[in-house]
Amino acid sequence: MASTEDEIKSLIRSKRYSSREEVISDAIEALLMKKPELKKEIASESLRDMKNAERRLKKDRMTILESYIGILKPSKSLTSEEILDLEEDNWLY
Repeated sequence: MASTEDEIKSLIRSKRYSSREEVISDAIEALLMKKPELKKEIASESLRDMKNAERRLKKDRMTILESYIGILKPSKSLTSEEILDLEEDNWLY
């Protein structure tokens, strides 16, 4: 039985596809059409990744803010908007 890599190479040699990425792209599209529930999983995973990235960014900004303006620990967490306002007012520069 041919491996997945062999099948991909075979499709490229047949001139139906010009690259490995093109084969994989079509394969994923076909998979999502066959199993539409995967779209929800992908979407929720992307949303979770975005929220985690946003949290990390906010934490990094707080660390920078604390070190530059000498705030040890604010009594409440600043919102992203409050942090951006401080940056815009040149508190961090």
